[in-house]
Amino acid sequence: MSDTNSVRRDRPLMLFGSHRSGTTWMGSVFSKARDVAYWAEPRQVWVYGNWFRPDDVLTEADARPGIVRHIRRRFQRFAERRGKRVFCEKTPSNCLRIPFVRTVYPEGRYVLIVRDGRAVLRSTHEILERGGARWKRMWEKAWEATPAEWPAYLEKWPWLVSKLLGRTHPFWGTRPPGWRDWFHHDPPDIFFAKQWAATMRIAFEDFHQVPESQRRIIRYEDLMRATADAIRDLAEFGGVDDTAGVVDAFLKSRDDTRDDVWRSSYAPGELEKLRPIIEPTLHVLGYEW
Repeated sequence: MSDTNSVRRDRPLMLFGSHRSGTTWMGSVFSKARDVAYWAEPRQVWVYGNWFRPDDVLTEADARPGIVRHIRRRFQRFAERRGKRVFCEKTPSNCLRIPFVRTVYPEGRYVLIVRDGRAVLRSTHEILERGGARWKRMWEKAWEATPAEWPAYLEKWPWLVSKLLGRTHPFWGTRPPGWRDWFHHDPPDIFFAKQWAATMRIAFEDFHQVPESQRRIIRYEDLMRATADAIRDLAEFGGVDDTAGVVDAFLKSRDDTRDDVWRSSYAPGELEKLRPIIEPTLHVLGYEW
């Protein structure tokens, strides 16, 4: 696989979903297949040449030739160095870049994982209570970047300052249009509700522009109850030969006890103030209040 276009032979598998929607777990499941090279959140690669944007949105116009070459070459080399045939990745902010990603990889396979927004919000608060992103994770991401990609980390300085001062940075996750105003003017629970709702509305609408033969939309809740045959079918859709490895990892790691944890996590009436924000998106995704 010496040509940067040779990845077309083994179309990359892209996992989409908001933070705390199950993409990390699903990526780890695919990573157990012998022929899959999995990269978790190579954000610095995706934003190459498109740094310092006010939000995470990128469009077809942002996929300039040099940027496309860089991204494809980086992912190609990642798979080659690991001796793998299929490249797989997940980056939550790509929910806001589906037209851009499609321009970079028109031949890709696309999987969108959706999850009940109430569960996402509960899980987000849980992460923030634990201190948010870890230093170790940030160092790992910095080492993964090439010098040409380091500008992607300059905008992380508020997080770094918070960590150095021993504080928990109150922002985490995707940056849909409007996020900065919400962050500065809304209480955290309202901010995260708006963040999730805006991100998933954009992702869901843009995903339906992907050719039907190249896309799968899956509920997290359905994944927790999926059969081995259903997971095998998903692996085959992703172009994976070692479907047995995927099925085995799935059956060993799924935890359906987390499906409804959010129901007992909120005080009576606590969700009602969020309902006008998240209910419309819940309905678009097929959930009922």
